[in-house]
Amino acid sequence: MNKTVQIPLFTRAAITPNSYDATNRTIEIVFATESEVKRRTWDGTNYIEILECGPKNVRLERANSGANLVDTHNTWSISSILGVTERAWIENKQGKALIRLSERDEVKGYVQDIVSGVIRNISVGYNIYETEINENTDTNTIMVRVTDWEPGEFSLVPVPADYKSGTRSENPQNDFKYHEVKFENKRTMTTEEIEAAAQGAAQRSAVTPTPSPAPAPVAQSAPTASAEDDAAVRALGATAERQRVKSINTAVRAAQIDDQEFLDDLIERGVTVDAAREAIINKLAESQTPAIRQQARVNGNDEGDQVRSGLSEVLLHRHDPSNPLTTDKAKQYRNASLTDMAGIMLNERGHSADFTMNKNELVKRAMSTSDFPVLLGSVVNRSLRQYYEAVQSNWKLISRRRDASDFRALTSVNAGGNFELEEIKEGGEYKNVVLKEEADSFALKTFGKKISITRQAIINDDLGAFMRLTELFGRGAAQTQSKIVWGLFTANSGSGRTLGSDGKTLFHTDHNNLDAGSAMSLAAFNAARTKMVRQTGIDKDPIHVDAKYLFVPPELRTTALQLINSTIVATKTTDTNPFQNAFEVVEEIYLTDPKAWYIFADPASTPVVEYAYLNGQEGLYTEQEINFDTDSLDIKVRNDFNASIFEYRGVYKNPGQ
Repeated sequence: MNKTVQIPLFTRAAITPNSYDATNRTIEIVFATESEVKRRTWDGTNYIEILECGPKNVRLERANSGANLVDTHNTWSISSILGVTERAWIENKQGKALIRLSERDEVKGYVQDIVSGVIRNISVGYNIYETEINENTDTNTIMVRVTDWEPGEFSLVPVPADYKSGTRSENPQNDFKYHEVKFENKRTMTTEEIEAAAQGAAQRSAVTPTPSPAPAPVAQSAPTASAEDDAAVRALGATAERQRVKSINTAVRAAQIDDQEFLDDLIERGVTVDAAREAIINKLAESQTPAIRQQARVNGNDEGDQVRSGLSEVLLHRHDPSNPLTTDKAKQYRNASLTDMAGIMLNERGHSADFTMNKNELVKRAMSTSDFPVLLGSVVNRSLRQYYEAVQSNWKLISRRRDASDFRALTSVNAGGNFELEEIKEGGEYKNVVLKEEADSFALKTFGKKISITRQAIINDDLGAFMRLTELFGRGAAQTQSKIVWGLFTANSGSGRTLGSDGKTLFHTDHNNLDAGSAMSLAAFNAARTKMVRQTGIDKDPIHVDAKYLFVPPELRTTALQLINSTIVATKTTDTNPFQNAFEVVEEIYLTDPKAWYIFADPASTPVVEYAYLNGQEGLYTEQEINFDTDSLDIKVRNDFNASIFEYRGVYKNPGQ
């Protein structure tokens, strides 16, 4: 039969880290995944809900029409609006949205907290259209798969819904409807079960206030209930009664209350499970038994996060002992294997993980029904970033950064003109500056690869090889960027990239930044410095570029240090060294010519390179997905990046000899 179930509206979601775009004031959120969530209907029925996140499952028209981001589900006041949805989409079985935040003064505090990571919890209100629901009477569980639904609004909230409690933090809105769902009956009730269900219903009605009569319906033909419908109603009532009795028995035993009369009274009076738990707590408080100390532990909303964070520390410490174990959870689980961790995450999710399950079953179940993949993914992400950031990126010393909102071409414009002030005669007019421009362009490119954690590696507790891969991936990502930047200088057989502004290579005699070739010496340094100081701008007026860095290949590092650090001239001990500490010597392995050396200006005044990331996401972006065919966790590593020459006047090359 069909049973009308009032389904609460809101589920947990999260702000994507490092996704804030300061230029466009946008932030990316993940508003839904296909994780199992324990839920409870308004009438007290427990069930497990899964929001299917495929392109055919989610109706995005409403969200893409400008769904609002509001404060704690307050949709009744305009002042509670914090932003608006620019775009919503489905990607890798996740619902995602790009939110443009308001520029109002009263919203600035929210924006700052979002950027700094203080606010990171999102809830979503949604409307359900179709579900697939199955009831397993053997395990007393109801599984609800939502196959057609529509997000309506997004909210910043202080505490996300606790998946263990199964609650969601708002009453239904008028434009969200209840949904009629079908519970599948597995077997026929016995006569004793029917009588027990009827007796329990009668007892509950005796202690439940009678609801106000409903408004008289419009006259219409009433359907006649069939015998099958009556049997289905009785079956559903019997199932609920068995679950109530079982839950009360379990709660009384867990509290170590040895009082059969107390237990019988709770069952016979037909009290709800929540009311029974309240009675148990009161009884423990009255008796002051040691059991109250054992049962008084309160699990905070972040208990699961604490466990996952502790296990992350253990995995990172196991890979590199220099990563300390700082939390109690990490110290508690320091000797846990990967399969042990799978069991821990299953138990945290509310699933039973015991010795009846073999390792294969344990890992497979943990990968699909718990936060175990999130744990592994977070460890991968932290390890990747650690090694990515550890690589020395010398090219940033000579560059300036900008952010890109998309993959369209970015134009680098270097403007100039005659900005000298002119005398204004009495009654004279002010003259406009005639701007002159040099423009070049480049567009972002996407770089990435994929790595997988197999089920076999988890069962074998073989994380070492995989963590070694994350180290190589992290370093490889940083090296990719270095090769792109230094390729601008080494292209065209060392003449550098061809510039779009004038069609000439970076190093060219017309640019006054190329020498005929000489070994490093004080005289050569003087010639280089003179050329940079004598550089002229777009309007051919002198601009006086100050040299700061001396970049050399590994083969010239020792010679460079000797010349720059020496206090006297080697051939004339009576003469002091005028170039002592004049430049900062930088060794760069991507300068492949063993003889050539370069002088660079301070990028604060004359940046040579301009580079960009997508939406300001410096570093690596990771996404993860369970591979249904292989039972492995696939992790995609991506970086949207590119660079170009901004100003040739800030660099000088000597090919050496």
